[in-house]
Amino acid sequence: MRMACVFETEADAETYQSEALATWLSGKEGTAYAAQTTRWAVPAQRETDGKWWVASCPTKDNSSYTQEEVQEDWFPEPEEYPE
Repeated sequence: MRMACVFETEADAETYQSEALATWLSGKEGTAYAAQTTRWAVPAQRETDGKWWVASCPTKDNSSYTQEEVQEDWFPEPEEYPE
């Protein structure tokens, strides 16, 4: 099950993203991992309602955020290209 935190605005999603990255990196030792990791996840906008979501960080306390299981209909249908 893939969980996501859901936000009304892109700014709120980006704030969570930054906090999640800091939380995730605080549990990693050494600088090599941090040097290769520049973001937790890229905020994305749901097709179904226009809300923003970011993958939930497993090492962050997410209890104050709306969390939902990621659904396939959040994503746009793939475009079909003529052959």
